[in-house]
Amino acid sequence: MTTPASDPYDLGQLLERRISAERFGRYRRAVPGGDSDAAALYVWNAEVASAFGLVIGQFEVILRNALNEQMVARQVASGRPGEWYDDRVTLNDPHRHDDVAKARSQILNAGKTETPGLMVAELMFGFWRFLLGPRHQTTLWAQSLRHAFPYLSPQRRSDVYDPVQRLNKLRNRMAHHEPVYAEPLADDHDQLLTVAGYIDPEAEAWLRDLSRVPALLDTRPALLP
Repeated sequence: MTTPASDPYDLGQLLERRISAERFGRYRRAVPGGDSDAAALYVWNAEVASAFGLVIGQFEVILRNALNEQMVARQVASGRPGEWYDDRVTLNDPHRHDDVAKARSQILNAGKTETPGLMVAELMFGFWRFLLGPRHQTTLWAQSLRHAFPYLSPQRRSDVYDPVQRLNKLRNRMAHHEPVYAEPLADDHDQLLTVAGYIDPEAEAWLRDLSRVPALLDTRPALLP
C-alpha cells in the first residue's frame, strides 16, 4: 500500500532529494532567488524541453522522409539493386554502415520484419545530419539531397546542415534531461521552422501551429545576468 504524500510539500527539497543536489544546484546557481525560484526554473525547463521535443520529433520525421525520397530516386537512377542505405558506393562511410547495422539489429531484436519504412524510421537523427555534412557536398548534396529542399534559394548546404546540426545537439541534451534554459531556444525554434519551410511551406505552417515553444519562452523565469 502506498502512503499518500504529505500536502503541501517543499518542491525544492523534493527535487534536491530526488534529482540529486548536484543537478539541482545548477538551477540554484542560475536564478537570483532561493529554492522556490530554482524549482520553478527546473519545472519550466522540463516543460519547454517537452514542447521542443514534440516539434523536433515531427521535424525529424519530415526531414528524414524528404531525404529518403531523394536517396531512393538516386538509387533507382543509378540502376544498382537493393536499398540505398545498403549500397557501399552510395553510402561510402563506415560510420554510417554501423548506423545501418544497428538499425537493422534493433528491428530484428524487436521481432519485426525489416522493411525500408522501418529502416528509415529506426535510423537516428544523427544519421540524417551526417548525410548533409561537408564530406557529401559534391556527391550526395549536389547530386541529390539539395532537391529535398525545393524552397531553399540559393541552395547552400550549410543553410540546412548548420541548423540541423544544432537541433541534433539540442535534441540529445533534452534526451538526457540536461538543462536547456540557457540555450538560444528562440533562435533554434526559428531555424527549425525555416528548414521545414525549405522542404514544404505547409509543413512549416503546421509545425508553427503545433508548437507551444514560443508561448513557454515568454514565461521563462529570470536568470542571473
